[in-house]
Amino acid sequence: MILTIFGWIGSAGVVFSLLQSRMTRLRVINLVASVALILYNALIASWPMVGMNAAIVLIDVYQLFKQRTSATVARKPGREVARSDNA
Repeated sequence: MILTIFGWIGSAGVVFSLLQSRMTRLRVINLVASVALILYNALIASWPMVGMNAAIVLIDVYQLFKQRTSATVARKPGREVARSDNA
């Protein structure tokens, strides 16, 4: 029963992340929810879902890193780079 609730919370986290208007917030919430779903799906041996959520985690981490790197470049004097997020 507790395991099922954990799975539902992870799923709700993914849905909630998609309602965010700020990309950074979406990625962070989605990352946390996907990690929770990796654990849940591994415990119930749903390996295709583990693989899909692992891919989502990698994508979120990559995009957050890329966004953070471009934001750092934007802060350097004399460099103007448009940001896609106000987070």
